[in-house]
Amino acid sequence: MERPAQCLPLRVLPPMAFIAVGLLLAGCATPSHVHVTRGNDAYTHGDYQAALDHYTDALVNRGGNIDARIGLAKAYLKLNQPAHAREQMEMAYSLYPQDPQVLDLLSESMIASGDVAGMQALLASNAQHTNAPEDWLRLGRHLMNAGDLDEAKQAMLLAARVDGGRTAKYQVALAELAAKAGDAQTAKQRYRMALFADPMNEQVKTALRKMGEIPGPGIAIQPTEMASAASN
Repeated sequence: MERPAQCLPLRVLPPMAFIAVGLLLAGCATPSHVHVTRGNDAYTHGDYQAALDHYTDALVNRGGNIDARIGLAKAYLKLNQPAHAREQMEMAYSLYPQDPQVLDLLSESMIASGDVAGMQALLASNAQHTNAPEDWLRLGRHLMNAGDLDEAKQAMLLAARVDGGRTAKYQVALAELAAKAGDAQTAKQRYRMALFADPMNEQVKTALRKMGEIPGPGIAIQPTEMASAASN
């Protein structure tokens, strides 16, 4: 925890101490984390310009404050300044290249600034490096948000394949993508696979009910990727 320096009244100090006092007062500035807290509060209340100002002040005191850079990027996006948001997140990425929030916000700012190809290259490289299903899913979700449903499907299928069909969220992602593409049959099939992976998942049950199904063991089907993994 950052501790504010104790500020002493000038009248109790001898004249020779004024230089020392000047140095001490430099440490009496508002701590970086306080500016971040104020920025978060302003952001929550929709005052994005005030939030931006507070996050900027936080970086004056502590340039490596990742929370301040993330806050700045979010505020810039709300103010429709994606190039500035991207600049902040590129600096954050240079320090924390595997941080999920940094990757997501950098990708969002790249899409907003019109660089979908750059976003895809960045996240594909990251996913190839880690081969983690979560990273393939991240690529797929951002491609879906960018409107490239075909490439998004390939990335999400890779996520489900690496996962081996064990986790519901990758099946849910494929279901949501299919629904977005207008393929209700595939969406329902993937939700049924998600129910197999997680029979108690309320999100999946709700989605199936909206599709006219009664969630239960009788409609759950084994994920395609689970069967493929078992045969290898």
